[in-house]
Amino acid sequence: MIDSLAEIAVDDLGRIDRIVDQFEDAWREGKRPRIDEYQAQARDRSEAAQRSLLLELAIIDLARRWSAHDSLEHVDLRPEDTKDPLPPRPTVEDYVAVYPLLASGDIRELIVEEYRARRRAGERLSHEEFGRRFSRLATTLLSELERADREWDAAADQQRAGDTNRTGETVRTAGGETRSGDSGWFGDYEILEEIAHGGM
Repeated sequence: MIDSLAEIAVDDLGRIDRIVDQFEDAWREGKRPRIDEYQAQARDRSEAAQRSLLLELAIIDLARRWSAHDSLEHVDLRPEDTKDPLPPRPTVEDYVAVYPLLASGDIRELIVEEYRARRRAGERLSHEEFGRRFSRLATTLLSELERADREWDAAADQQRAGDTNRTGETVRTAGGETRSGDSGWFGDYEILEEIAHGGM
């Protein structure tokens, strides 16, 4: 949450956390929660608290929509969802258009989340594109995108390291040990011992 915590009362911070958890739980349960319904729970709070809540909800919503790959097959739809103001794969500009309160604060977290979500979806992105779209934030945004790239590369390296257990180069066992050379794997199956020997 980028908004200054000093601007938000302690009680408001607790309420924001609870609402965000409820919103995320709804997505996990296969529902399609509406930001407006959860944002309404903070209407009696300060503008800074409302903006911070809205930012957190938008970040989760954007990530979830992009990870669905335009498919609503596993999501429970209600009749009013056909009037959803946001597309299946929204951009930061879509959220700002629907929720103008976002524009009055720092939205770098939402911008970076769009960048991550689109990378996860397999899109090739350039920092320059985001710099053009958000020229007011271009200088500071560049470092945020570079950090997102480093995190992406580190996660990819970690996944590749785990995948080598199927190539015979390195095997990580359940006990945390590693073996090199003959891995003892056949496809997705680990060979534990020889049971019998064929012959004529």
